Amino acid sequence: MVTRTLLGKAWRSSSAMRCSARLPASDNCALEAALANATIGRDISAVTQAYFSLGGSLELPWLRARIAELSSESHWQALAKAALRDELAAMQRQLAADVLRDAAAKDDAQQAIGAWEDSNRPLLERFRQVHADLRAQKTIDLAMASVAMRELRNIAPRG
Repeated sequence: MVTRTLLGKAWRSSSAMRCSARLPASDNCALEAALANATIGRDISAVTQAYFSLGGSLELPWLRARIAELSSESHWQALAKAALRDELAAMQRQLAADVLRDAAAKDDAQQAIGAWEDSNRPLLERFRQVHADLRAQKTIDLAMASVAMRELRNIAPRG
């Protein structure tokens, strides 16, 4: 369960990470970091650092912003857009948890991310190629965002 104290610690950590990393954050970034912490059960500062550093490395704030900009002319498009947004948040939490689980002995999130990236290089290269293709477009649509999410899902552990 996410407590007020944990949420407060996550907010302070996420605010510091956002300022230091210059990453745009979603309105609920502290909650996301706290939820990631609840999943992993590690120190909130390590979880927050992994969550935002990994998000920055994969350029997830850019993808989150493009999903927010998607048109939703029908009820079903609005539901699909919301599902993509929620799935992206869940994937970022899951990937941060994966990084820190693999790095049980490492307290340095950057070192843990580096090791995780090395072990997932082919999948990360594929995701980054799709991401680069999306960035080359003037706008993206629901299908394009869905493909990017599928590539991100391929990186996540199956469990």
